[in-house]
Amino acid sequence: MITQSSFIRRFYLHGTLKKHLANIREKAERHKTLIQNFSYLSALQVFNMLLPLITLPYLLTVLGADYYGLIVYAQAITSYFVMFVNFGFNIYGTKEISLNRNDKSKISEISSNIILSKGLLFIASVAIMAGVLLLLKVSTKDQILFYLTLHLCFYEFILPLWYFQGIEKMKYITFVNLLSKLTFTVLIFIIIKNKEDYILVPLVNGLGSLIAGLASLYILLVVEKVKIHLTHLKDVIFYIKESSVFALSNISSNLKDNLSKVLIGIFLGHTEVTYFDIGEKILRLLRIPVGLTVQTIFPRLNQEKDIKFLFNVIKILVSFISVTYIFIVIFSKSIVLFLGGEQLLPSSKIVILLNVLIIPNSVSFLLMQILIPLGHKQKYLTGLLIANFTFIFSFSIIQIVTKNSLISITILQVVSEFVLLIYIYLTCVKLNIINSPFKLFAYEK
Repeated sequence: MITQSSFIRRFYLHGTLKKHLANIREKAERHKTLIQNFSYLSALQVFNMLLPLITLPYLLTVLGADYYGLIVYAQAITSYFVMFVNFGFNIYGTKEISLNRNDKSKISEISSNIILSKGLLFIASVAIMAGVLLLLKVSTKDQILFYLTLHLCFYEFILPLWYFQGIEKMKYITFVNLLSKLTFTVLIFIIIKNKEDYILVPLVNGLGSLIAGLASLYILLVVEKVKIHLTHLKDVIFYIKESSVFALSNISSNLKDNLSKVLIGIFLGHTEVTYFDIGEKILRLLRIPVGLTVQTIFPRLNQEKDIKFLFNVIKILVSFISVTYIFIVIFSKSIVLFLGGEQLLPSSKIVILLNVLIIPNSVSFLLMQILIPLGHKQKYLTGLLIANFTFIFSFSIIQIVTKNSLISITILQVVSEFVLLIYIYLTCVKLNIINSPFKLFAYEK
């Protein structure tokens, strides 16, 4: 028999549950766009990491470690030209579009100037690349490889990522990028048949990029009805100047990412580039949960400045990635054999060494998420410059005194990341974000 008190209690609990569910629905509806954009960004990040791993074993088998390493070396050098074409517009453009999203005339002005600016920077990149290849006396066939790899710069030029981020419609970019990656993945298996086809790999990749870039421009011009027109040179120069601060930030953040591969390609060889690239691809996979975590918690940190919450997240994430790293150490040879066969076995040591990076890299990246809302972004940029200087200076000294090896360059990469972590950590102590210089998780305020 149901007593009156139990009936009242059940009724109360039922009412409370309905209230909570209604509250969740209301919050979900309010943050619907944010949730959708996060979902699209997450899917895009996962696809960008996983699809290249599908073609990796095939390319390594058909082309061999040396030719594959040459392709990666060309991509590493081209990445700096991509940063030059980007020039911080993905941040500055996003901000400007977001602020003026309801002003069609202003959006047209912003879009026109950014596209023209990036077009000029792309032309400059091609000219600089031509000069570098001429100076280094690169063979004709390898020159063709480098020029074809500039498709990455062209894609950066025609992809209006800044627009879709500004209007918060990331589904377009997700579908466009997925189209590009799927095209590349399918064509690799159809076209690349022997070692001599290495020159066709960037061509296939470029075809996928061209399809995706043109599709995104179609959406911008036809679906979104954004009008692009010629502007005055002084306006283009103004936009480049305004974006320069974001460009410097972007270059500081990404300078070291591909520098190791460039230096390995110059001083050691293309096979060694392949060994390093394998370790880096696995590292990127480990970074996925870190990136997704940051995308999830940053809005809350930016609004509430909840430091204790951040440290709880760091505890959980460090525990997870530590267990994952132990798994990689145990099965490093099996992973390498799966990806490229016995020819890649020498890279197993690099996989173990390089993936140590995931721990300092994750902690410093997460600590940055509290420095930015508290107005200390410059501190993080200073840390990046110190880490970059440590890597370049140490490499130069070793190269002068003795000779760098693949192991020594990998160790320098790890050491520079720990230098960045120590700097960020001590900065947090100095700013009283961490209340003990010896206890990272001691925040009790």
